[in-house]
Formats: sequence, structure tokens, C-alpha cells
Amino acid sequence: MGFVFSKLFKGLMGTEQMRIIIIGLDNAGKTTILCNQNYYGQSFLQTDCILMKQFLLYQVMINCQALMAFILSISEFRAVFLIYIIAVGFNVETVTYKNLKFQVWDLGGQTGLRPYWRCYYQDTNAVIFVIDSADKERVEVARQELELMLQEEELKGVPVLVLANKQDLPNALNDQEICSGLGLTSIKNRPWSLFKISAMNGTGLQEAFEWLVDTLKS
Repeated sequence: MGFVFSKLFKGLMGTEQMRIIIIGLDNAGKTTILCNQNYYGQSFLQTDCILMKQFLLYQVMINCQALMAFILSISEFRAVFLIYIIAVGFNVETVTYKNLKFQVWDLGGQTGLRPYWRCYYQDTNAVIFVIDSADKERVEVARQELELMLQEEELKGVPVLVLANKQDLPNALNDQEICSGLGLTSIKNRPWSLFKISAMNGTGLQEAFEWLVDTLKS
């Protein structure tokens, strides 16, 4: 688990399990944030994907029965192939501190995977929405996906942390451009906050996750 998550969640106490999902378009930097390459010399995602295949299928069976029915309706080879695609697109890390456990889900952002995000919304306590703030051409697509997510009944009132990643790049959008492009000021009836970050050098991550922890504790 990334150092930032482990360090910031360390101060929380209790017995309730918290479930957090990280979503956003492909190439936004979600997995880099989760793994925090600045603190770990290598990524263990490949191993995690292999070990998580059966668990991820179990989650699909529980949270998205329609998808499971589709898997069972096709040939065994195609089913195995689809399960592999799901596994590599959805990564999960778990942090436990005393009696408090966090499941942090990194959901793949490719076009073909986005429809499956909703399969993981059930029982979610917080959403981290990541954008590539240097990719101005896809801000509108990110806005559309964010709006769809906010309409989901299972995420009603759930806090949203928006991370504008890649602020280390010279062409990155500023606060006003991000708020306007994503329509953030129209978000009602839930806590939300925007932080400009760089997953590569860690800028802004500490403050962002401190906000998330404080919000979950309140």
C-alpha cells in the first residue's frame, strides 16, 4: 500500500470498515497515486492482479449480477479472458490499523471498463476522482463521467475528493479552469474538495488525503 495512505489512515480508530474507490479516465495517474512510486522501488500490481482474480470475480458476482450472468453465458475461454481483463483493470489494496480497515479500489479508466465502475459503488464511503489536468482535450469527457457517477443512488451523499494530477507539467489547468471544466460548483448535498497534485513528486497528496481522513472521521 502506498506510504501516503498508510501514514494518513494510521490516525483513525474504530471498528467500521471503510471502502474507497479511485476512478477517472485512463492515464490520469490513479495507479501511480495508489502505489506511490516515490516510496516504493517497484510496482506489485501484476502480482496483486494474479492473486486477486478469484476475489474480483466474487465481487462481480455480488455487486453486478448482470455482468456475472453474461460471463456464464459465454464460452469458458472467453470467460477466463474477460476475468483477466477485469483483474488487470481493477486493483485493490487493503490497509488495517487496529480495528479499522480500509479497502482502496483502483478502477480502470479505459472506455471499455468505465461501465463497470458502478459494479463497485455499493457500500463505498468515499470517492477519489482523478483527472489529468494537462489533458485539456478530455476534460469534458471527465466531466461527463463525474456527472454520471454523482447520479448513482448508491453514492448518494458520499464525499468526493477531486485530484487534479500532473500539476508538475507546464500546461496544467489552474483551479478556476478545473472547477469550470468539471462543473464542480454544481455539486450539492455531499462534501467535496479539489486539490492540485503531482503523483510523480508527491506535491499536494498529503493535504488532499488529510482532508479525506478528516471528512471520513466527521
